[in-house]
Amino acid sequence: MTDSDICDVAAAEPFDADTDRVFGALSDPDRRFVLAWLAERDDRAALADLATELAAWKQGGDADQIPDSAVESAHAKLYHVHVPKLADAGLASHDRDSGAVALAENEAVLREHVELPALDA
Repeated sequence: MTDSDICDVAAAEPFDADTDRVFGALSDPDRRFVLAWLAERDDRAALADLATELAAWKQGGDADQIPDSAVESAHAKLYHVHVPKLADAGLASHDRDSGAVALAENEAVLREHVELPALDA
C-alpha cells in the first residue's frame, strides 16, 4: 500500500450540521417508517393515526387489534422524540395545535438523502 492509497482524513470535507441531523434522524427504524408512511399520503396526517400505524407495524399486526397501551406508547415517542427529530432535520413538519404531521414542504431535501420504500399492507 502506498501513501496515495490512504485517504487523507484531514483533507476530507466534513459533513455539515444539516447532513448530520438528516442522517441522525434516519438512523432510527421508527423514523424511517414514519417518513415512508407519510410519503404514501397526499396530505397531512393526524399524529394519533400515525401512532396507531406505527404501533401496528412494530407489533406486526392489524391496526384495529393493537392494544391501547402500545398506541399510547407510540404516540408519546412520536410526540416527544421522533417527530421533533424529523422536524429538526427538515424532513417533516408538525403542527402541535392540530396534531397534524406531514413530510417537509421541501420534500426534495428528503429525497436527496434517501429513496423511501413503499409500505406493503
